[in-house]
Amino acid sequence: MKTTLIPLSLIFIGLAGTILGCSSTQSGRPVGSASPLGNWTLWLIQGETVETAVPMTAKTPTLHIDSEGQISGTAGVNQYSATSPADVLAQNRFELGPIITTRMAGPPQAMQLESRYLSLLQQARRYQSDGKTLALMDDSGVLLRFRADGADDD
Repeated sequence: MKTTLIPLSLIFIGLAGTILGCSSTQSGRPVGSASPLGNWTLWLIQGETVETAVPMTAKTPTLHIDSEGQISGTAGVNQYSATSPADVLAQNRFELGPIITTRMAGPPQAMQLESRYLSLLQQARRYQSDGKTLALMDDSGVLLRFRADGADDD
């Protein structure tokens, strides 16, 4: 009977490849997906650029996500806030509780944008981020795409 010895280094290489080939990290976030935490400025709303979607009378919507799951920003006219459990965010899911907004009135087009933005924000169920952009999605695809504050306009 002939025995074949496998060098220990091959076992380690195989084990490392298996570990690195897994689809998630210890945090539950898929490999290659950056954290959603930070300050973001809306770039695309359902594929439409901000320049065409945001009326001149409105502020460009923003999104801030902190490590506690606190969500806040500007919706176009009003400020808003909500929460998403931190453990949910760690799994690349995005689930907002009720959204609270200030109650200022604005021009009709700006208010329509705000309503559309907040509705899409509420519909989002997951996210993808590369650290420079953040996409909020539902099952049909990307709803909102943001750029990190300070990111270059590529």
